[in-house]
Amino acid sequence: MSQQNIQSESLLRAAHLSFQLDDGEFLFKDINLSLNKGLYGLVGRNGAGKSVLASILAGILKPFSGSVEADSIVHTFAQLPSEQLPGQTFSQYLRIDQKLHALQKIASGYCDSHYFDLVGDDWLLEQELNELLTEMGLPADTGLPCSVLSGGQLTRLNLWKLFNDKHRILILDEPSNHLDQKGKQWLIDSIRRFPGLLLLVSHDRQLLRQTDTILELSSLGLTRYGGNYDHYWHQKNVEQQAIQRQLLNAKRSYKNTERQIQRNKEKAQKREAIGKQLRRSGSQPKILLDAMRDKATQSASRQSAIADNRLSNAQEKIGSLNSRLEHYKPQKLAIPAASIRKSRLLHLLEVKQQHGSCKSVTFDLYSGDKLRLSGNNGSGKSLFLKSICGEVAGYKGEISINTACIYLDQHFSLINPERSILENFLDYCPHLKQPEARTLLASVGGFRKEVVNRKVALLSGGERMKLSLLIVCHQQEQPLLLLDEPDNHLDLESKQLLAAALNDYPGSFILVSHDEDFCIESGVQNEIKL
Repeated sequence: MSQQNIQSESLLRAAHLSFQLDDGEFLFKDINLSLNKGLYGLVGRNGAGKSVLASILAGILKPFSGSVEADSIVHTFAQLPSEQLPGQTFSQYLRIDQKLHALQKIASGYCDSHYFDLVGDDWLLEQELNELLTEMGLPADTGLPCSVLSGGQLTRLNLWKLFNDKHRILILDEPSNHLDQKGKQWLIDSIRRFPGLLLLVSHDRQLLRQTDTILELSSLGLTRYGGNYDHYWHQKNVEQQAIQRQLLNAKRSYKNTERQIQRNKEKAQKREAIGKQLRRSGSQPKILLDAMRDKATQSASRQSAIADNRLSNAQEKIGSLNSRLEHYKPQKLAIPAASIRKSRLLHLLEVKQQHGSCKSVTFDLYSGDKLRLSGNNGSGKSLFLKSICGEVAGYKGEISINTACIYLDQHFSLINPERSILENFLDYCPHLKQPEARTLLASVGGFRKEVVNRKVALLSGGERMKLSLLIVCHQQEQPLLLLDEPDNHLDLESKQLLAAALNDYPGSFILVSHDEDFCIESGVQNEIKL
């Protein structure tokens, strides 16, 4: 493993951080780190505690133990659904309304020093923001309400504010979620230009390839790798393979020592049997037999001590090697099969969104069809799905649906954060008995034993998405699934797991995702572009 030299002075330091969940389980223990200027990636499996660690480093959460020191304020990226910002305009959301007002006053001829103080060095603020809005396909009007923004547009606006404010330390938690490819490229360019310390919490390999250092959070603690994601992945695989080989050799050595001990015991038993025969026959003097017995006993004792020492050393080595491997149970996400009767489930005729794309859509969806809904940020994909399931009426045209449907959105609104994992599952799947529900929750990975009693509010984004998908996939009827970027919060393994499950799904779904590979692996057959 490559290690980056840590200078005596760093911008962000943490010592002996531990975090304990409400149920008493430790998410992580004794985490230490020291970060200088540069771009760092924080990676790990869903539920490892990446977002919690990021929140502690930013001062948002308090650790169970340990301390954090920063040389300047740590600023973070937080994603809020636009519907949670009622009445706020772009400028109010970005907290630049007073600065824009001051710019307008100065442009109108006012020379009050108060206005100049508010503007500071941001004389091009309005121009830069209007250019961004135009690039996102929005009117160059900072007074527009946030309610017209898609999740991707709001993400980009939020990130633009963070980069534009010229902070020294940034922590971005899954910043590429909801961004289309154009937005993601803009983010990559912004990251490359950032001159300070930037910690990127992400599963997005395209972003992580921009990093200088990778920090991996796992059950083994926090491990540091020099280089970008590809270098980290190669180094980690080389290390794990080497440990596996050493572990195999140590186990072989242990087995060989056990077999040698057994052979020595069998030889000693044979010698003892021969000695007893000689004593009974009287053919050898007793004093000679006693001497031979004592010598054999001493030899056996020495051999036993040597063998025990070898066993102890082998056990210690096996334990040491095991402690360097992260152990986890393989996950499963099996979608129950059901008989499918070929029929038309959905009919759309000249459907056109009042917001977003001006394009009208006409298509029919039948049992077993798997459709991708694509389009740039702001084209109205989420509104389109919500229109199908009847959550909103912001469309023109005809929508006729002939089946039950479930809308799974980007913000996990399906599940109640104040109820436990098990309670949420049984609320939506009352046909399941508790033992069966527990088995299904365990099969997803992580939701085992008493973990099912943990509040959803304590789960990571990836864990919430897995629970939501498990609920969706175990309805009594085979519903039409309306999946709005379900892969956003998933680590690579979980994303592949979901894709395989959707590919095997005998029912129908409409999928929104910006990940081409994920769509292909999910078994998408056709595409509708907005």
